[in-house]
Amino acid sequence: MKSIIYICPANKNKPTGGIKIIYRHVEILSKLLPKKVDSKIFHFEDFNFKCDWFPHNVDFKKNSTFDSTKEFVIIPEWMAVYHAKILQKTNVKYGIFVQNGFYLHTKPKNNFSDEEINETYEKAEIIISYSDEITECIKLTFPKSADKILKINISIDDKKFQCTEETFKSKKNLITYMPRKKKDHAKKLLFILQQHLSKNWEIKGLDNLSEFEVIKFFKKSKIFLSFSELEGFGLPPVEAALCGNSVIGYTGEAGKEYWVPPIFDEVFSGDLRTFANKVINKVKDFDKNNYVFDKFKPYVNKLAEKYSVEKEQKSLKSLIEKIKEIK
Repeated sequence: MKSIIYICPANKNKPTGGIKIIYRHVEILSKLLPKKVDSKIFHFEDFNFKCDWFPHNVDFKKNSTFDSTKEFVIIPEWMAVYHAKILQKTNVKYGIFVQNGFYLHTKPKNNFSDEEINETYEKAEIIISYSDEITECIKLTFPKSADKILKINISIDDKKFQCTEETFKSKKNLITYMPRKKKDHAKKLLFILQQHLSKNWEIKGLDNLSEFEVIKFFKKSKIFLSFSELEGFGLPPVEAALCGNSVIGYTGEAGKEYWVPPIFDEVFSGDLRTFANKVINKVKDFDKNNYVFDKFKPYVNKLAEKYSVEKEQKSLKSLIEKIKEIK
């Protein structure tokens, strides 16, 4: 059995869900793999980098030399061609971790041809997905590689992202959102809302915060505004919902697999008038105490079960078995 190495960008502690998921995979795989075999993060830009905006327990690869007999490498889709070319020179087997099906043709830093992108996917041993949307995007873009797709269930820690009845009742008149998503849409919507919201309601952008700080605000807020844009999954809307928020806004397409009323209320991207009206009406519901814990809790329980740690562990065991079969 080979060690499993995840190549990961060093985002200099700018919080992103994709990096958190990579760390999560490595953390779980390290527990599942047999003794003397491990899983590690490889920050190729900075060997000494490690994320500090969320808690984790992972090991790091500190050099750029790969052993084809001992290591299997997993590359993020948006840098797949660049790293695959390097690995192919020493016959190191690799898989591609597609975290966004809309980035399959992205060419960062290097102007790779369409032929090089196709070749990279054709030579990959495994192509990992973690949502229905990603899976369908891969099948559509690389039909010859469809049989290589392995869907890994994503998990959200419902011990961190949770809402008790006490927490629900103590929530503030607070609306939260992520400013890094569709900034222009957010700016326009917030201007409209300010004309309608009473002074006892506040809107707070959550940017460059630690996981702990985000959870703190999610547990205080009643409404989360989603500006998701062509996502592979979209963690914040689910995390906000698990913390007791009514989520209103864009699904980012991939979010459609969990966007179920009454917790989630979809708005078509760009329809700011409908977006504003839905938020205004939801505020009125809260002001009239029409949004109560007993109605909300069953749907959150289903959401937590759908994205449980147990399901993620089971699917990562399948990844280990797939890698074992590679010659």
